[in-house]
Amino acid sequence: SHGSFSFNRSLGNSGVGVFSKYTYNDANIASLSFVKQPVFELIGKFQAINFSSNTGSGYNSKGSFEGFALVLPFRKPGGFTLGITPYSGVGYSFNSSEQIDDTTSVAYSYNGTGGLNKAFAGISKGKSWFGDSLMVSVGLKANFLFGNIARQSVAEYTGDYFVNSEQKSTSSLNNFQIVLGGMVKWQPDASTTTYSLGVQYALASNLNGSQELATRTFIPINGGSKNYKDTVIYSKDSELSVKIPSTLSIGAGVSFNDKLQVSLAYQTQTWSAFSQTGVRDKFVGSLQDERTVSGGVLYQPKRLTVFRAPVWQITQYKFGAFKSTGYVSLNNTAVERSGINFGLSIPLRKTSSNSKFHISGEYGVQGTTENNLIKEKYYSIYFGLSLTPNFVDRWFVKRKYD
Repeated sequence: SHGSFSFNRSLGNSGVGVFSKYTYNDANIASLSFVKQPVFELIGKFQAINFSSNTGSGYNSKGSFEGFALVLPFRKPGGFTLGITPYSGVGYSFNSSEQIDDTTSVAYSYNGTGGLNKAFAGISKGKSWFGDSLMVSVGLKANFLFGNIARQSVAEYTGDYFVNSEQKSTSSLNNFQIVLGGMVKWQPDASTTTYSLGVQYALASNLNGSQELATRTFIPINGGSKNYKDTVIYSKDSELSVKIPSTLSIGAGVSFNDKLQVSLAYQTQTWSAFSQTGVRDKFVGSLQDERTVSGGVLYQPKRLTVFRAPVWQITQYKFGAFKSTGYVSLNNTAVERSGINFGLSIPLRKTSSNSKFHISGEYGVQGTTENNLIKEKYYSIYFGLSLTPNFVDRWFVKRKYD
């Protein structure tokens, strides 16, 4: 539900109702009709997370490649895109303990790794009326979701009357998801102000696959090893199905003289309709529909066509903010999420093109320390590169002379 590429992410993921002429906007497939040149875009991420609760704190960091996208505009309004990017990630490790009686306690540990990737291909078609004053675009995208998720849970007792147990599961999932989008742009005659509206709807999808599950008892050995005794449950290639809920995004934007752009968006995802067959980890909370509001501002002192202007004058400065109700409720407390974004899109001057280097950051807070919950503060930095053909080396044009 969150954008991966530089344009939308720097605006707080509020880009469903606006468009970009020389970069990829993954918030709305219908925005392809407004792209002026072919674009090849890459993005990577570094993230640091601080965890805190009433009893302690922790820290984690990681770097990752976030994917690529290729956008090819048509001569008539329209475009095509394909690429790959992460869809969701599983990465957790936490422990808890419980006192059973005066001599016996149990220590629980939970670990999870893996996630889903998204390979996508999409197309859009636009039509203009009243010259170019009014343009309407519709788009269709097919996402292929695939990936593996591994989970482990362990219960280890201190007394002699209980059996230690370990459960491991490995799940493999895949299927298609269909996304529909629409966008309207209006620029009155003799005006430099552009208004736009956008909507995108990702249909619910049932991911199908298989699951391998093993539940075993063990005796702990010094050094952290386990001496496994009995296999209580073992199943391989059992059918697994996960329902991914639908997502609706709507947004609006206004652009002044191709220099200042303001965007607003609202998104809802029906997590209350989530369902899964197979074995799941112990989950003490409940799922709820997630609602997110976001906004963004983009400012560029001079138009990109002014190539002799200093770099700082044709650099795009982007800011955004968002607030979400979250989709999980624990101990009757919603795990809310909010944050701010900023970004720079710096032209690569020597290429004589609209190619840019993107750097953006995000600071966010998720959760709370109330009711024995965990609060996360995370800092993310994204590095992106969007390449467009220059005036000499045009892409996909057959040469008349060698």
